[in-house]
Amino acid sequence: IGTWNLQSMYQAGKLAQVIREFGAAQLSIMGISEMRWTGQGVMNSEGVTILYSGHESQHIQGVGLLLNKEATQSMIGWEPVCDRIITARFHTRNIKATIIQVYAPTEDAADVDKDNFYDKLQGVLNETPKHDLIMLIGDMNAHIVQNRMGFEQTKGPHGTAKKTNDNGDRLTLLCTMYGLIIGNTFFQHKGIHKKTWRSP
Repeated sequence: IGTWNLQSMYQAGKLAQVIREFGAAQLSIMGISEMRWTGQGVMNSEGVTILYSGHESQHIQGVGLLLNKEATQSMIGWEPVCDRIITARFHTRNIKATIIQVYAPTEDAADVDKDNFYDKLQGVLNETPKHDLIMLIGDMNAHIVQNRMGFEQTKGPHGTAKKTNDNGDRLTLLCTMYGLIIGNTFFQHKGIHKKTWRSP
């Protein structure tokens, strides 16, 4: 399972490129942020199923999931919540799993936009069966520091930011409420392997 912020899949040839990378990485499921496709739906290309949820009319934001044949066959159902949240539920060998792919507002977005996003995300988590394995993936636009005092069950000791931003605080509180962990803070890797974005 992986996740990727593409900045846009609304370009000629981009879908074919993404499917090639999906296959090369030997992933079963890949979440996509900033697809920028309009509407909601399902399509198939080169043996890959693409679920997407976008803005009604504008080529902005948008999220999606790419599934290989095995993941497609094991899918129980999916829901296009909005242009920032999409979910899918799967049978696995021992347990059912719910994957929630998100694209959170950027740090400089208005508080009302962040509040609306986290309200919707909490609604999704509240409706997710409690016995499911829950994987919240995507671009959270969050910075998390190494200090985890008071949040030892949620954050690991390997945050990479110099300062936790507002999105980082929101993510930490959300994960604490729902018993989730911020996965990449628990693994010690080089910074270049944990952070992939830089300002243009």
